Amino acid sequence: TTFSVDGKRVLTGSRDRAMKLINAANAQFIDDVNKLLENVMCIWRHPKEDIIAYGGDQGGVRAYRMQENQGRTAANNDVNLVREFERQPAAVHAVCYTPDAALLAVGGAADEIRVYKTADGARAFTFKGFTGATFAMSPHPTKKLLAAGGFEGKIHIYDLEKGAETNS
Repeated sequence: TTFSVDGKRVLTGSRDRAMKLINAANAQFIDDVNKLLENVMCIWRHPKEDIIAYGGDQGGVRAYRMQENQGRTAANNDVNLVREFERQPAAVHAVCYTPDAALLAVGGAADEIRVYKTADGARAFTFKGFTGATFAMSPHPTKKLLAAGGFEGKIHIYDLEKGAETNS
């Protein structure tokens, strides 16, 4: 669950496959923003725009505009879709944008974290070394670092400029 950039709306995703847009002032449902494709396991808002990245239980990773879905038709068009990223080898439990929104990190049931360039969706890095799933990730607020934790109970810190694990 996350607020819009201006704080007037809330978006939540769940296992019913929908990302629901809610009016924060009165808790009124506005619309589903996505096409219902798979269970929504995690979401993270773009740091500067009302764009949401989500990870699904079937390995899907997509970015959506956080707005009404009035453009859909009987054809069930996915009008708010901004980008679909490479399918992951297993369920996705964590996604996060870097503070500059240049990268999107994706972790889940597979024993790796994949990092994508948001401009074109190309994979920038693959971080290996996990024993089991990744459940949480967060970018450093001012440095090009990513913290990640999971099943094994250790925190890994990755350098997003060098594409390698670091001890800092």
